[in-house]
Amino acid sequence: MKGIKFFSYIAIFQLLFPLIIYAQEADPVLEKLYLQARREYNRGNFVDAANQYKDLVDRDPNSFLYNYELGLLCFYELNNKKSSIRYFNSAIDNMKDTIIDIYNYLGQAYQANLEYDKAIEIFQLYSSIPPKPGVIKISMKRYISQCIDEKNKIEKIAKQRENISESGIQVVNAGHVVNSEYSDYSPRFVDKSSLIFTSAREFDYQFEVYIHKPYIATRESNLLFNKVSKLADSDKSEIVFDPEWHTIITDFTPDLKKVFYMYEELIYMREGQLDQIIEPLRLPKEINQTRRSSSATVSTDGLRLIYSLYDKKLKRWDLYQSTRQNDGVWRKGEKIETLSSDRDEQYPFLSEDGYTLYFSSTGHNSSGGYDIFKSTLKENNEWSTPERLAEPINSADNDVWFSISPDGKRGLFSSDRKGGFGNYDIYEVSF
Repeated sequence: MKGIKFFSYIAIFQLLFPLIIYAQEADPVLEKLYLQARREYNRGNFVDAANQYKDLVDRDPNSFLYNYELGLLCFYELNNKKSSIRYFNSAIDNMKDTIIDIYNYLGQAYQANLEYDKAIEIFQLYSSIPPKPGVIKISMKRYISQCIDEKNKIEKIAKQRENISESGIQVVNAGHVVNSEYSDYSPRFVDKSSLIFTSAREFDYQFEVYIHKPYIATRESNLLFNKVSKLADSDKSEIVFDPEWHTIITDFTPDLKKVFYMYEELIYMREGQLDQIIEPLRLPKEINQTRRSSSATVSTDGLRLIYSLYDKKLKRWDLYQSTRQNDGVWRKGEKIETLSSDRDEQYPFLSEDGYTLYFSSTGHNSSGGYDIFKSTLKENNEWSTPERLAEPINSADNDVWFSISPDGKRGLFSSDRKGGFGNYDIYEVSF
C-alpha cells in the first residue's frame, strides 16, 4: 500500500515529464542510481532510498524529478517535513509545467516547521492557480486558518509569559516548539533550562504507527523553549532505551544515574553513569506484578519507588510503593490504600525532598477526567488523604503527568484542555 501511494506520483511524472525522464535515462549512471532508489523504496528501506535520491540530487541538482520525489519521500515516509522544504523549492525552481500539488506540500512543510507566514503565502499561491482539466484542487482555508490560529496562540503565550512574575499561580503553554499537533507528555525538568518529555510526533511508515519517543527541549533564561530534538540525538543519548519503538521515560534521579522507563507496558530501569553504554533492565516481578505496569517515579536517593499497576479484576489503575534494600533488592510493591479510590490513579511524581507525592486520578473529588492531586508523607510513613490541586492547574479536561522542579518554583504537566496545539500539550506552572 505504501509503495502504491508514493509511486502513483512517479506514474504521473512519467506522463507529464517524458522529456525529463528520457534525458535522465540517457545517462546510464543516473539511470542506475534512480533504479536503485526505486528498488530500496519498494523494499521499505526509506532511509537508504533517501540516500540514493540525495546522491542523484548532488549529481543533478537541477532535476525536477529527483528533487520532487525526494521531497515527497521526506514529507511522507521519513516524516521530516522540514527537510522536504529544500527539495520542493528546488523542484519548483526547475518546474517546466505547473504541478499544483507541490505548493500544497510545501505549504504544509512550512507550517510544520512553524514558518506560518511563508505557509500562508504558499497556500494562497496554490489557491490562485487555476486547475488544469481533470485536476481536483482542495480548499486551503483550513490550513490558512490553522496557521493564523497557531500564530495567535504563540502571541498569547508570549504575553502570558511577560506577566509570569505577577503574584499567584501562572499556567502557560510550553509553546509551539515543545508541543506538536500530536500528544506531548511526561515532562520532567533536567535543570532550569531543559526538560525531557515524550512525544508521538514521528510517524513510522514501516510499522504504520506514530512512535512515542523521548525528546529534550532547551531554552535561555525564562523564555519559551526554543529548541527541541530527539533525546537520541543529544548529549544524553546513552539513556535512550530503544530509539525505534515506543519508550516513555517516566522519571530519573537528578544525576541521571537512575532512569525509569515504561516499555511494552512494563517498568525498566537503567542504573549507571550517563556516559556509559548500559542496557536498562526490566524490574523484577516484585515490581512488575501484572502484565500492565506504568509511570514509575523514584525518590532522589533512588530508594523509594512509586508506580501504577492495573488490576484486572477491579479494572482500574492503583498506586503501589516499594523500597530498595541495602543489597539492592526491591521489596514487593504494596498498594497505597490511602490514595486508592474506586477509579484510576496514575502518573505519580515525588518531590525533591520525597515528602510530597503528586499523581492524577479520575476518582476522589475529580471534576471530570483526570485531575492532579497531592499527598504528603506523614511521620508514621503513611501518605495523607489526597488533596486536589486548584485551578488553573486542574481543568474540566484531563490533566496528567505533573512534575515539579527541584526548587519547587515551577511545575510541568500535560493536558488535553482547549486552546492547545495538539492532542495533549505540555504546560508550565509558576508558583
